[in-house]
Amino acid sequence: MENMQEAQQGSMFSDMNSFDAVIDLKRNSDTKDPYWIYKVNCGAANNTIDYIFKSSYKKAKIGLLMDRDSEGDNPLKKEACYFDAVHTQVMGFKSFALWVLHPATHSII
Repeated sequence: MENMQEAQQGSMFSDMNSFDAVIDLKRNSDTKDPYWIYKVNCGAANNTIDYIFKSSYKKAKIGLLMDRDSEGDNPLKKEACYFDAVHTQVMGFKSFALWVLHPATHSII
């Protein structure tokens, strides 16, 4: 996925605007991981806010394991989820992240 992103960056600022480049990258990456760039909205096209929702298939599966109402006895159901916003990652935008401590490995995922 990172190789696709690096290859795309060369064309990102050449003859298309940033949203066109992200949409092109999404189109190319959907076959490998449909959640990597899950949804893109260019607010200028529909009078709403701009956003890009990205994740990964692996992170989506972890999110489902954290669902308290799901069946099974997964230890992630009892873990707290931390929400963070970064204002400096992309100029003019906020980047949001969700974090959880994995009880078995004691690592943040």
